[in-house]
Amino acid sequence: MTISIKNNSRNNQKILTKFKTLVNNEGILEAYKAKRFFVKPSLAKKLKREAAQKQRIRDEIEEIRQLQKNWDDIF
Repeated sequence: MTISIKNNSRNNQKILTKFKTLVNNEGILEAYKAKRFFVKPSLAKKLKREAAQKQRIRDEIEEIRQLQKNWDDIF
């Protein structure tokens, strides 16, 4: 990950914003936060299962919203 800076660049805010965007896209902060504390493997599996269940529910709700939005086009 590199950020090129011009020699006479005075726009530090823009450079900092670009750096933050790159760090977020790489997932560096999430990895750091996840590894701060030890999580037992059984608890990790449980959390992963619960997260997957929540995501399935969100996906179903989104699908229902899309169908309701396109209801006139279907019938």
